[in-house]
Amino acid sequence: MAEPLLQVRDLNAWYGAAHVLQGVSLDVGRGEIVALVGRNGAGKTTTVRTIMGLIAKRSGTILFDGIDLMARQTYERFGLGLGYVPEERRIVPGLTVRENLMLGLLAARRGMAGEAEAINAVAMRFPRLGERLNQEAVTMSGGEQQMLAIARAMLSQPTMILLDEPSEGIMPALVDEMAELFLELKRSGTSLLLIEQNVELALEISDRAYILDQGRLVHEGASAELLADADIRERYCGLITESHDGA
Repeated sequence: MAEPLLQVRDLNAWYGAAHVLQGVSLDVGRGEIVALVGRNGAGKTTTVRTIMGLIAKRSGTILFDGIDLMARQTYERFGLGLGYVPEERRIVPGLTVRENLMLGLLAARRGMAGEAEAINAVAMRFPRLGERLNQEAVTMSGGEQQMLAIARAMLSQPTMILLDEPSEGIMPALVDEMAELFLELKRSGTSLLLIEQNVELALEISDRAYILDQGRLVHEGASAELLADADIRERYCGLITESHDGA
């Protein structure tokens, strides 16, 4: 792999006195989907929050496109082309779908120039959102709200998107649609760092994967190889061994 777009080295993070991340190192290449998986409480969300500058007490090195992020504020990281879809989605109550999307334009410092064109592009890629532009966003289903959160991140035209549990609480039909969207983003050259409790989904659509356990990386490798390893699936991912037998 050529020089990675994202390079994380010896990343440590603390919540108070709790040493949550302990020496995490990972890479994400250009146009690559990388999965970060593990059991609940392993430190996955803390990893992406630290990459985005949302954890105050941290140490290590984070390079994005060759730029050191450790001293940069979160809004600066967005401005450099790093998108983020948090687990809680952060859809703003009282605002319509269109207005939530416009917040994405502002966060990316694009202003309102080209607003109509940008919103139309979202409506074409996400027909459900296009039908609901004037609807209050929080009245939509969980899957539709997740699509809105992803679309809002995409409006900044990021080079890379960090996705935290995008399929959580989503009906299977929308999960499949979301997976296809991620593969489409990859084909367009966008890099993805994907955190997923749906480990099978994450390993099926990603190129490589890292497994976290209690704040430490315990395995890394090609996703297909990790998915085929019954011991890894059972120990760290909570998958049933028979789920892939005879498939």
